[in-house]
Amino acid sequence: MNTEYLSMWDASKLCSYSQEYLSLLSRRGLLKAEKKGHKWLTTISWLNEYLADKKPDEVIISQGKTTQFFEKRKNELSGKYWLIAITLVLSLILIVTAVIFSQMSDRISELEAKNNAVSRAQADALAGFDSSVLEVKSNQPQDVVLPR
Repeated sequence: MNTEYLSMWDASKLCSYSQEYLSLLSRRGLLKAEKKGHKWLTTISWLNEYLADKKPDEVIISQGKTTQFFEKRKNELSGKYWLIAITLVLSLILIVTAVIFSQMSDRISELEAKNNAVSRAQADALAGFDSSVLEVKSNQPQDVVLPR
């Protein structure tokens, strides 16, 4: 038999008790429940047993109500999974786009630096300026003339 466990939050949606109160009842052993990790889980039949004793007018005997609850819950989860998947895909697209733009920016900077270097050399050549006169030859002593 496949038992469908309910979290105390889900169980609170089927009755008038809050999640906190149902957890308290579980801890005290008044509501049958099992602890999985940090969560208390119960079943509809265990919840019905408690309600039959304490609040007979709230017993969840309608299978239609529970089936409808689980279908609604399944649809909500399905929608959330789609939202998560879409968010992940968009995040991935943004990351890839950022990497591509970063690489393009680096390449553009390199090309601009080369273009500026070539432009300076071309301007110097057009002006008749010989950049070799700026080079200092280390093996020749330099005459230094100081102003008087």
